[in-house]
Amino acid sequence: MRHAGLLLVALVVVALSVLGGASPASAHTSLAESEPANRAVLDAPPSVARLIFAKAVDPETVSAELKRLDGTVVPGLRRTTPNGSDSFVIEFALPSVPDGTYGLPWQAIGPDGHRVAGEVVFGIDVGGDGAVAAEVADASFGSVSGVDRALDASGVLARTVWYVGFALAVGSLGVLWWLIGSPTVAAGRLQTSVRWWCQLGAGLALVGALGRWLVAALVLRRAGIGDGTDAGRAFDSLREASGGAWLVAIVALGIALVALGNLATERARSAVALHAARVAAGAMVVAALGSVWSGHAADDAAPLLGQLNAAVHLVAAAVWVGPLAVLLLGTVDAGWRTAAPKERDAVLTGALRAFSPWAIGAFAVLVLTGVRAIAATTGAALLDSSWGWVVALKVGLVVAVAVPLGAMHHRRVRSAAEARRMVDDEDVATARAAPVVTAGGLGRSVRVEAAVLLLVLGLGATLLSLTPTAALSEEELAALRTPVLDEQLLSGGPVTDLAQCVDLEVGQPNCYREYFATRMRTDGADVAVGEIEALSTTDEFVKLDCHQITHDLGEDAVHHYGSLAEAFTHGGAACWSGYYHGIVETELSELTDEELTATLPTVCTPVADPAYTFDHYNCVHGTGHGVMLRFDGDLFRSLEVCRSFEDTWERASCWGGAYMQNVIGLQSGDPGISKADDLLYPCTGVKEDEVEQCLLMQTSYVLWQNGYDYEGAFALCDSLGDWKASTCYQSMGRDISGNFLLDVDEVISHCDLGAEDQRQWCYAGAVLNAVFNDSGTKSADALCAAVEERWRQFCEENRDGAASTL
Repeated sequence: MRHAGLLLVALVVVALSVLGGASPASAHTSLAESEPANRAVLDAPPSVARLIFAKAVDPETVSAELKRLDGTVVPGLRRTTPNGSDSFVIEFALPSVPDGTYGLPWQAIGPDGHRVAGEVVFGIDVGGDGAVAAEVADASFGSVSGVDRALDASGVLARTVWYVGFALAVGSLGVLWWLIGSPTVAAGRLQTSVRWWCQLGAGLALVGALGRWLVAALVLRRAGIGDGTDAGRAFDSLREASGGAWLVAIVALGIALVALGNLATERARSAVALHAARVAAGAMVVAALGSVWSGHAADDAAPLLGQLNAAVHLVAAAVWVGPLAVLLLGTVDAGWRTAAPKERDAVLTGALRAFSPWAIGAFAVLVLTGVRAIAATTGAALLDSSWGWVVALKVGLVVAVAVPLGAMHHRRVRSAAEARRMVDDEDVATARAAPVVTAGGLGRSVRVEAAVLLLVLGLGATLLSLTPTAALSEEELAALRTPVLDEQLLSGGPVTDLAQCVDLEVGQPNCYREYFATRMRTDGADVAVGEIEALSTTDEFVKLDCHQITHDLGEDAVHHYGSLAEAFTHGGAACWSGYYHGIVETELSELTDEELTATLPTVCTPVADPAYTFDHYNCVHGTGHGVMLRFDGDLFRSLEVCRSFEDTWERASCWGGAYMQNVIGLQSGDPGISKADDLLYPCTGVKEDEVEQCLLMQTSYVLWQNGYDYEGAFALCDSLGDWKASTCYQSMGRDISGNFLLDVDEVISHCDLGAEDQRQWCYAGAVLNAVFNDSGTKSADALCAAVEERWRQFCEENRDGAASTL
């Protein structure tokens, strides 16, 4: 009972060390730099945030929130770095915010479920009175939920169970091997106990391996890995959580467990037992390789070598710790204590004599592999991270306690062996003067060594929960930079030459945005919009993303000009009025839910004189976009909020903006409403008075989904019948006009793919789009002149009606 109590104390110490280190885990990287810089005070709201990591990360596993000083979350933060290949730079589009102190708490999840978390704190002080600076210096926003903390602690606990089980299984195999050939009662009883611990160790290792895999999968699932059904997302999480490697380890452990079961039922020296021992030993080595396939070793400059190094380190640790722990546990067994004391002393002396060279070899391997692991992670900057301090503690315990005790055991075993040889030579007087290893003496000294080494195992499990990478030096950070990355992403300076952005591989959207924002601040929004419009026919990036570029400029314009009304007097309607939509979205994003409901009916009053003009339309239409973003793509809630407008025309224009944002969101991966088996949904599921505005936008989604099969899209319109088909054709005209950049021949040839009795509505949609895109009738005149005579008057009436609103 005394021995068992001391062992329990040792295990409690290990558990406390494990749980004490169960802080938010790392994804094997660290934040090299950010933009805005941490603790920076800015004189203008930033439009983008960039996290620059020391090692490339999977964008899908990086998440962040924008928080106010009171801890409330600011809606509208959106990651713009697409899913796909790993990237050093993860970018987020920021919503427009007023003066104040803000935090960007972020986290990244590694493939083994390790979490690295941090925050970027910055302030906005447009007025320059300095009040924000004091808040920024002391603010803190980072927090980890109770569920995440529980998962982190569970991961460390699973790793500890895996390490202890692996060490017990390996140690038991060694002790059983050394006991072969010992016919004494004490040896037989120790073998019986050790076989039981061998099976238990393999079982614990299997449970720990399963636990590590499942905890990693749960962490990744909470981080949003995967898409589709719940089952599909769960499978994706298991696969991402180093599933292949852990599956190999788990299968190997299962084989080891079966082999050890055969070993436990056979006599120690039988052929079956020896074969089972070999199979079990080989399976344990394979399991060790599988267990380290992800983790810090995978981030090594030479990953395969790093993983092999980690596996050898793990096996060496088990060879040293396992036999000591097993011998200690075996001597606690009641059957062992009934054997004669001299037999017990002889058996332990023999086992330790066999163990001694293995321990020395294991220690040498641990030193070599440990030095390589440190050199591959932190190098000389070992103590610049919590990971390094835990390594130092682990090394200190080994060097200061475990090694001296091991050396003492080695000397005592050699002395005991020498004494026995002297007895055999009848030099009894000398033999009596030599120290003798006894069961009691072994229990006292090995107990301490075993407890220390179990504590070291706990520290090893904790290490995998900490960031191994120390803070980057200037030289290391410089090594990450390319000329473009250094100039455009890390400098933070204004972009004054568009040539800087054209060939940019990382951060191109934000580079363009910064350029046009700089142009607006220098020459005005009308000049910036004019340049975007000119580039929309020559610059590939602007041509493909013209609406979003002007939209971003509108967001920036609100802060530059100070109000919605003032921003609306500048700019222009190029690229389907993206500039105006951005202005309204920015205005709405700063309102609470209650303020939004109260303010919405009058938000466009400053530009509603005269009423029903193009500016008035753009403002109300933009509110539909803004409400959708405000409610994270909840279309049906947004449609109800648009009903706050009492004017029927304003209400319909707001609905149009919401429907348009729904399509944009679906195309860009943001939240939206759709059905895979009904390309016209949500138009087929909304209220009757909301259908028209839906159909005027939905064909953009239809064409995107059907691979721009215009005939197929017209066929869907035809299936609606009556006025709904005409409205759908008008939407097709808008899409055709935009997709072919107002080219008259393309517009006519593609509208002619539809039914003849509806064709005039396709022309109408195209001519309306031409007027609103040009803020004039030049392209519309050419189109109406080119259509057949029977549709020309209808075309001109729509042209003139649109022009009258400009």
